[in-house]
Amino acid sequence: MASYTIGQAAKAAGVTCRAVRLYESKGLLPTRERTKAGYRLFTDADVEVLAFVRQGRSLGLCLAAIADIIRISEHDVPCGHTDALLAQRLVEIDAAIADLRGLRETIIAARRVEVDQSSGSRCAMIEQATDSNWPRTSVVVVEPMPLIEVRDGVRGGKPCFVGTRIAVYDVLEYLAGGMTTEQIVADFPELTEAHVRAALEFAARRERRLAESA
Repeated sequence: MASYTIGQAAKAAGVTCRAVRLYESKGLLPTRERTKAGYRLFTDADVEVLAFVRQGRSLGLCLAAIADIIRISEHDVPCGHTDALLAQRLVEIDAAIADLRGLRETIIAARRVEVDQSSGSRCAMIEQATDSNWPRTSVVVVEPMPLIEVRDGVRGGKPCFVGTRIAVYDVLEYLAGGMTTEQIVADFPELTEAHVRAALEFAARRERRLAESA
């Protein structure tokens, strides 16, 4: 049986050493005893689990959900449970796509407004686009934030952290699932505590906008 140091196991599975430590702390991996030299040694089975977790995360599943799948797989076939989780992800994605399509139509309609410079209005495009004659959308537009961006073709247009494919909603979901800021930062080397705070501020702004538009 092959044995790996934490660095070797992380490299083989395509994750970071900090992610391995986090998965251990969450019970996704058994805690390994240290050798006389002070190293923890991991097995092929551990590397397989690490790769499985990485693949689950790529589908947007939180660690708690992946842990449930692993536990079920120990005594049963978990694909039915996994299918239900992925179906929920599709519902969320479809809702986001529908919102973005609605927003796109609203913007297209706004750009068709004939602008009369002598009308004295602030901006006819905005004023008429928010009138009841124009299509409505459930999208709540939030002011740009330094650490958050939306890029075409990345995560279905979801707000992501600048320079990454990590969606703001992923971090919010992990927080709701009980992960701490420290654990999220350990699991995602690209992120800092500032990114987590930005996610919370994003959610707060969105809720304020929803309240204002209600």
